[in-house]
Amino acid sequence: MNASEEEVRREVKKAITQGLLGYNLIQLYSLLGTYTSMAQAEYRLIRSRKLRARYRGKYRIRGLMSVLTYETPEEAGRKFLERYQKKILRSVCKHWREIKEERLDNLGLITWLASDILQVIPDRYRSLTKIAVVIAFILFKMGLDKLCEG
Repeated sequence: MNASEEEVRREVKKAITQGLLGYNLIQLYSLLGTYTSMAQAEYRLIRSRKLRARYRGKYRIRGLMSVLTYETPEEAGRKFLERYQKKILRSVCKHWREIKEERLDNLGLITWLASDILQVIPDRYRSLTKIAVVIAFILFKMGLDKLCEG
């Protein structure tokens, strides 16, 4: 289930209103780690329902507890982005020069980024649009000119 462009735009507008532009990278990575943990827990819960009844209780406890880790949300966010950064940047940088020339405002640029990111992250994370929005803010903060050069 893919999010519509309008849904992404609404999420970005809400994030800007709530002050994500003022967040530093550590705060954004922590937010990303929290959201990805939530998405993993949801995925495991859904997956556990598909198992046979006699294994369900045992798997659910083990499956959901395995989502809990000793790493901080910031570490989890960094690991997630490192895992998918190459794929995300390949997609984003392909169109970056064209988009840069359009001189979009922050809302338009981050909406475009989040929509593009939503297409390349794994399916289990697409249900939570906020993940793509936070990644878009992280890339925006890191500087797309610097990331896409070369």
